[in-house]
Order: sequence, then structure tokens, then C-alpha cells
Amino acid sequence: MAKIQVKRGIEANIGSITLADGEFAVTTDSKKLYVGVSGAKYCIGSTSSLGDMLKSIYDTNGNGIVDMAEKLANPKTINGVTFDGSSNITILDNTKVTKGCVWNDLKGV
Repeated sequence: MAKIQVKRGIEANIGSITLADGEFAVTTDSKKLYVGVSGAKYCIGSTSSLGDMLKSIYDTNGNGIVDMAEKLANPKTINGVTFDGSSNITILDNTKVTKGCVWNDLKGV
């Protein structure tokens, strides 16, 4: 049976190793995976980004929230105002609840 070996070591030493094209190295302290391509080393993943598809693109400040969503494919109309997600909207609600209103008065609203 064939055996695949991966170079390993600490992050501080990654600059001193040479990787052949397609050869992998993993850092045991920072848990990053590198691959050799045309004499260079490229980090292709780390445990901090596992499960986060293109996190570096969609969450640029690293707070776990997508920075900006795309425009809605199907705009929605809310209280007569069309919302497609490309900008904020203001919805004015002139509905007033009068004093003395009880829960039963609000049923079906």
C-alpha cells in the first residue's frame, strides 16, 4: 500500500523548508496546511477557517458576520415600499393604537 508523507513542523520554520510541486506541509502549532507550487509555498487552509467558505472574502473583519449581502433576486414589497437589499428603506407607519386597547382588540391584526 502506498503511503503519503506530509512534512510537518512549527510555523516559525516554514520559511526554511522546500516543498516540491504538489508536496504538502502542515504546521503543528498554528495548524496551517501549505502546498508547494513552482518553487513557492502557499497556505491553502487552517483550522481557524475550516467550515467557513471563503471567510476571508465575506467576513473581512473576522467578527463572524458577513460584511455585505447581495441584492435580492426577488424584491419584496413591505407596506408599499419595494425592498431589494441594495439600500436601506424607510417605512412610515401611521397606525395608532388608542388608549384603552386590550389584547382582544388586537386579535387578527
